[in-house]
Amino acid sequence: MSYGASWLFRIAARVPGVRDYTCGYRLYNRTFVTKLDMCYGDNLFTESGFACMIDLLLKAKVLKPKIAEIPMVLRYDQKPTASKMKILITITRILKLLFKNLSSTPPTFNQQETARIPLKIGNCK
Repeated sequence: MSYGASWLFRIAARVPGVRDYTCGYRLYNRTFVTKLDMCYGDNLFTESGFACMIDLLLKAKVLKPKIAEIPMVLRYDQKPTASKMKILITITRILKLLFKNLSSTPPTFNQQETARIPLKIGNCK
């Protein structure tokens, strides 16, 4: 599923520098997160589950971030239990997210306002 989602998003909603859209292990610069907070406010985190990471990447695309990926290997054969992901629900949410992104207008961003207003921890959900 990860390969399919990455392929789909690279074609339909490409974020430069990103190959793995479903990875849940990312590091973000605080200044960058502050800018995202200024851009989206309470709407920064609107998805949950596996769709959350893709939603954040698509929203981050507005700010044209510099992204570098360091490959990692996941060894599913060494997991003691099966995945708890509900595949049909996850696929549905990801497709809805893609169509929402393709049909919406990105918010405007003002660099000067961001420098004056700090990240509000209360916005984190």
